[in-house]
Amino acid sequence: RLVCDDGNFIKFVKCDLSQDEDIRKMLNQIGNELVVVDGIINCAAEFPFSTLQDINIELWDRIHQVNLRAPLQIIKHFLPKLGDNGSIVNFLTIEGGLPFASAYCSSKGASRALLLSLASEMPEGKYVFGFSPGVVGTNLAETVFSKFAEISGITLDQFVESSVDNPGYEKMMPAEHCALALICALEDGKANHGTVVEPFIYLEKKSLIKIETKESNKDSGAINKYLDELKTMGQFIENKIYERLSLIHISEPTRLGMI
Repeated sequence: RLVCDDGNFIKFVKCDLSQDEDIRKMLNQIGNELVVVDGIINCAAEFPFSTLQDINIELWDRIHQVNLRAPLQIIKHFLPKLGDNGSIVNFLTIEGGLPFASAYCSSKGASRALLLSLASEMPEGKYVFGFSPGVVGTNLAETVFSKFAEISGITLDQFVESSVDNPGYEKMMPAEHCALALICALEDGKANHGTVVEPFIYLEKKSLIKIETKESNKDSGAINKYLDELKTMGQFIENKIYERLSLIHISEPTRLGMI
């Protein structure tokens, strides 16, 4: 509504990013209407919950199609139309070290490499960077974390408390805060070019969060004790996950939707 009240309009186009034909139709439909593009934001993703042993190649290919190949196709199509001071942004999250997430993590790691390589090819006055928002309170994040909590034998709140490390937040970041930080990062495109940006500094500048430092903590002993407790709980969860790996066989990998 705010965008439309300002004299602009929003157009939604349904597209299945796992299907090349759908992508082609979407690109042609939008591409014919846009002369100049101010920004390209690739934020859709799919997360299959599966061990590497159990995931089938068809699902592996689908995840890389949605998370990596589709953003590449979109960038290639609209790059010639990217206007002065325009930016290309790929959402980046976990790139490794997470069990049951080899397809997702490898697709995100490749997406990061793609952006950093593209940054060296961009013409003057046009920018590209990654945006790594931490853990945002989306349906996808809650579904994934619920799976890990179930395997660990603890509640979702306990898992989030021990695993989420969002500076300035006790739990997941609200999606609205993530969107605001992204807008700020886009306005800072030149400074962010060729880097991976996190939202927390922008949000602190907007007075939405306060990032504590060791110097500003009056009771550093209590804080350190609390952090040690979180670390212990995190180690407990990690041990629980690997204990149960030998007990769990995922014959049909769980696919956890789109953002």
